Amino acid sequence: MQTHTLKLKSYEIPENLAPEAKDLCQELVGDLEKTHEYYKQQIAFIKQQYKIALRALRPDIVSAAALRSMFDEAEMTLDPKVDTIIEDPGAPAPNPKKKNKKRSAIPDHLPREVVEHDIDESRKTCDADGSTLKPMRYDVKLELKYTPAKFEVIEHRFPKYGCDTCKGAPIRVPPIKALIPQSYATPGLLAQIAVAKFCDHLPLYRQEQIYSSAGVHLTRQVMAEWMIKLGEGLKPLIGLLHERILEAPVVHADETPVKVLTKDGERTSHKAYMWQVSRWGPKPLVVFEFDMSRKKEVAERLLGTYSGFVQIDAYAGYDLLFSETSPRIRVGCMAHVYRKFKDFLATLDKDQRPGHPALKIMKMIDPLYEMEDVCRPFEKEARHAYRLKQGAEKQLDDLAQFVADERQAVSPSSPYYAALRYADDELPHIKHYLKHGAIELDNNLAENAIRPFALGRKNWLFMCTEDGAQASANIYSLLITAKANGVEPVTGDLSW
Repeated sequence: MQTHTLKLKSYEIPENLAPEAKDLCQELVGDLEKTHEYYKQQIAFIKQQYKIALRALRPDIVSAAALRSMFDEAEMTLDPKVDTIIEDPGAPAPNPKKKNKKRSAIPDHLPREVVEHDIDESRKTCDADGSTLKPMRYDVKLELKYTPAKFEVIEHRFPKYGCDTCKGAPIRVPPIKALIPQSYATPGLLAQIAVAKFCDHLPLYRQEQIYSSAGVHLTRQVMAEWMIKLGEGLKPLIGLLHERILEAPVVHADETPVKVLTKDGERTSHKAYMWQVSRWGPKPLVVFEFDMSRKKEVAERLLGTYSGFVQIDAYAGYDLLFSETSPRIRVGCMAHVYRKFKDFLATLDKDQRPGHPALKIMKMIDPLYEMEDVCRPFEKEARHAYRLKQGAEKQLDDLAQFVADERQAVSPSSPYYAALRYADDELPHIKHYLKHGAIELDNNLAENAIRPFALGRKNWLFMCTEDGAQASANIYSLLITAKANGVEPVTGDLSW
């Protein structure tokens, strides 16, 4: 493809030309040069966007973390310094990584069946002197046994009693209370279906095939109805979780898109959103909320009564929560800032990256994350004191000043300017993390919590109805909260 470069030649303006005409000619030439420079920058920007799109279309040149992000909008929640490697010739060589010890394929917590393979009694005497052989030790061979899942039928019988003389109504014990009345699904079966769908990302039609191979014919329609009723039954618990989250000093929030096939009873493909609010610490809690829109009213409904720190990304839908008289303080996300510059550098040629100021900005952010790696296990008071003692505030101020200076020196039409503008707007909010030891440097905890939903979205692609989407949100809330507390959703103890 040929490229054409516009070159403006300098012409000598005749002396006898009127002064007004001279000024007009000079003004026209200046305007033309500015227009030319503007379109050069636009062409550069389009080329960079093309490179980004090309990376998405060619997975062989995309790292694993970047490929996962194709299924997740603002939720690239791994370490923000992982997927794109920016080489720096002046940086010291990294230390060789220590080899991690291999984990045993047979964990110790599994139940064990001991099978002894002993010799015959006749062989337990010495052939030489006839004395009894003494046991020495065991040779042990381990095997991992798998017992396929099995179905069992529980038959509940309710004897009825009546009087032959009175001929009155028979009496019996009251029916068993169940989450889904008149259903033959036990809590264990409901838990298995929910975990398989929402944690293991196994769609209902695949579960239908698996159960059918065991001789049990559970249609996906029946299981879908069970999941909707299960989600509706969890509403009181989800409301309690939401109340407990709003009692925390720091709350995280995030949202991710999902398609709904039916809206108001009509067939469509509407883009809706799954919102999430959470608290983290010794006993983390996570609540999902489905809504057909991404409007600010949803944020008001979820966090309008909250007082404290709210850690979010730069989405404008949260803005109404932070008026001058608001009891809430907005905390930004450093991971998003870091990612903006990393994505920009990835579009440049390799020889342009080492000396670019964007790389310096990333290096100025690195020490803040190194500081967090050290103090993350600390109690919140000690963590807050450590950050201040290590000079995190000064490092943030230096970073903000450098970003502001760069923003002033760069053309607004440059793609680098977009990253600078984002950082310049967010750094004042990020600085609030220094006010409390429970606040994180980024919002990755919330984004990690919403990631199972984003991964599951690849399998089912859409929700069929609004009721089904909200039921899914309730089930996700319980399952993700259990996993965040280290509890196995099916077999674990929920006493926490």
